[in-house]
Amino acid sequence: MGRGTGVRAASASSIEITFEYRGQRCREKLKLPPNPANFKYAAGLKATVEHEIAVGSFDYARHFPKSRKVRKFANNPARTITVGELLTDWLRDTRASLEPETYADYSEYVENTWRPLLGKRWLSDLTAAWVYQWIGEQTVSKKRILNLLTPLRQAVRYAVKPRKLLTEDPIGKLTVKRPAGIGESDVLIDPFTAEEIEAILPHLEPELAAMCQFWVWTGLRVGELIALKWSDIDFERGIARITKAARGNRRKAPKTKAGVREVKLLPPALEALQRAKPFTRLLHAEIFQDPGTRPMGNNHAPNRAIAPWANDKQIRVRWAAALKAAGVRYRFPRQLRHTYASWMLKFREDPAWIAEQMGHRNVGVTLETYAKYIPAMNPNAGMGAYAAIMASKKGHD
Repeated sequence: MGRGTGVRAASASSIEITFEYRGQRCREKLKLPPNPANFKYAAGLKATVEHEIAVGSFDYARHFPKSRKVRKFANNPARTITVGELLTDWLRDTRASLEPETYADYSEYVENTWRPLLGKRWLSDLTAAWVYQWIGEQTVSKKRILNLLTPLRQAVRYAVKPRKLLTEDPIGKLTVKRPAGIGESDVLIDPFTAEEIEAILPHLEPELAAMCQFWVWTGLRVGELIALKWSDIDFERGIARITKAARGNRRKAPKTKAGVREVKLLPPALEALQRAKPFTRLLHAEIFQDPGTRPMGNNHAPNRAIAPWANDKQIRVRWAAALKAAGVRYRFPRQLRHTYASWMLKFREDPAWIAEQMGHRNVGVTLETYAKYIPAMNPNAGMGAYAAIMASKKGHD
């Protein structure tokens, strides 16, 4: 059924044309029934392809966009793959090097944010201007935006090397500013007052109330708090040994070397442990566990096997309800860590000691992160120095 050299019927519904390109024989099928008119069209296409090859203007992707050879021969490889396909390839190839929880987060960002927005766009169409426009439309925190951007940024770098789909990274110099209308305290730190904490705790389940009281008086990171076991507590010395943090169901070392530390247990923290004892002390496991995982019918039974908190998502659900009941403006429960630091600085505890308690790399991190919030919490800030200076001045008059 052939009609000329390099043109033949491949099946009852397709015609195949054959041509030489870059020293290789290429065969491409056209989804056309093999009839005289379609054979004439195929022969004309073959002639056009061979002419373009001869004059150096042939673009494989333009004539055969769905061909398996497109990525091999395309003049613009980034025009042969969509952003969605790139993200799929990147997730597949990097999965082994990522922690399971990190991979889960990246997959969620890809599926819920980037695939709906960019999945069908050619990689060649991705520009910094488009991403800046997306950033400008966001009403979430800068940290959240940076988290969402991470898999996209890494996938594009992967497209440059090792895939060589791009010669340069179009979003490599992208910078993210805090979204308009979102204040610094909304993004980073918005501590509670002692009165707010006192109002919130009675509206929490007893186990969770004990945990939050311990949290606000130790300043632990949420993963450190969830992973803390009774064996980590030295009641005689009044300290908690922080040697691990929860990451999903796994336990790993704290995020920095400074995170491995001994935290002094102030009286309210010790009191919180005493309140937690009836619930988990005999389990010899994590101190603070999720009461929602206790078997039905044993909702108030102490020392019954339940599951540790997997993360702070379920904590946030209960926390939000308690704040609403207490009439307290909502802030994430992780603000309890910031509250601890702010309280300690407000009442002039040694910043170096606070840095050790918090697991910061050095005191500079503590001061840079928290110091600028102290005047807002202490309306009399500076008045002590002013009074002393004025008194000294009068003494010399």
